[in-house]
Amino acid sequence: MGVERPMPVVDVSVLGPVGVSVGGTAVAVGGPRRQAVIARLLVDRRAVVAADALADAVWDGAPPDAGNANLHVLVSKLRRALGAAGADRGEVLRTVPPGYVLAVAENGCDIGRFDALRRTGQDAAAGAAHERAAEAFAAALAQWRGEAFASVRGIGYFDGLARVLGDSRNETRSALVDSRLATGRCAEVVADLQVLLREDPYAEQHWSRLILAQAASGRTAAALESCRRMREMFAAELGVEPGAAVVELERRVRAGTAGPAAVPGLRTTIGTAPAGARRGRMRRLPDGAVFPVGPRGLRIGRAPDNDLVLGSEDVSRYHAEILFSRVGPVIRDRGSLNLTRVRGADLPRGATELLDHGDEIEICGATFVFELDSPIPQRQ
Repeated sequence: MGVERPMPVVDVSVLGPVGVSVGGTAVAVGGPRRQAVIARLLVDRRAVVAADALADAVWDGAPPDAGNANLHVLVSKLRRALGAAGADRGEVLRTVPPGYVLAVAENGCDIGRFDALRRTGQDAAAGAAHERAAEAFAAALAQWRGEAFASVRGIGYFDGLARVLGDSRNETRSALVDSRLATGRCAEVVADLQVLLREDPYAEQHWSRLILAQAASGRTAAALESCRRMREMFAAELGVEPGAAVVELERRVRAGTAGPAAVPGLRTTIGTAPAGARRGRMRRLPDGAVFPVGPRGLRIGRAPDNDLVLGSEDVSRYHAEILFSRVGPVIRDRGSLNLTRVRGADLPRGATELLDHGDEIEICGATFVFELDSPIPQRQ
């Protein structure tokens, strides 16, 4: 008997143009519609995505009358391409009523690797293992090859998700800078911070890190010049003064006491939202049961591997999730068959919505109130 050869590894990428490789060789996936099928299935990898939800994403909420038949043709062509490249096409891209499953492991896709490495970095940083955190954050960022879902942008489902992923990427870039500052590699991060400030010139937290990095690497004059430029720009273009943390940092620079040890304090006082705003809870009505929402978010659905498991058959296996983005907490529908209601209105399939402290969320008859540990001001 011959030795059975292992099937080649399938890898899917969406942190850039959508792509598939088998055994390290790129697969000719085809045009935007087929790429959208792959991308949408990857978002809920290893879970069934209903054909209707998949068609909604592929045709941007307006599938043709024969949408499911057209979808079957797209899936068949993708299977042929996978098979021609040597993959077990029936195993990788499965038909499971009422839809399809893309059986790709977390380490078999760039989005899964990014998330795992980012969480490794967060855990290491929380334990003050800053060198290990920096390595993990750098490896996470190395998964990106451009803008998320770059080749299927213009489709609402992917545009919304790309914004959330972009926020996670920017948070990871900031976390990498913090970790390198904490290890004393201050001169290294100056160029990185200047890039971040070109992209977002009004980000006070980036200015603070730049000032600290310059001062801690012996460039006091450059640090004071950055303080001056920041003050002048904020006053002229925003009509505001820098926050208390920046004022304190400038005082330290002038006193010659600004160094890497300042980083932990700055990380809790400078940012786009209070540190407490990255933790909260879902409070169930009417019994008041509490389900914590930590920095990693909260996944909601019927499948047992969700953080909040709802037993109703009306709930999708992977129904919705709450995440903390750079602009605040958000809730994202994960292609549910029966929609989520936020503040009394249906959240469209695949859509993302900002959350406020006190927002009511209803999922198939179960009602919750979203609460932040440190509420931020209500949006007007």
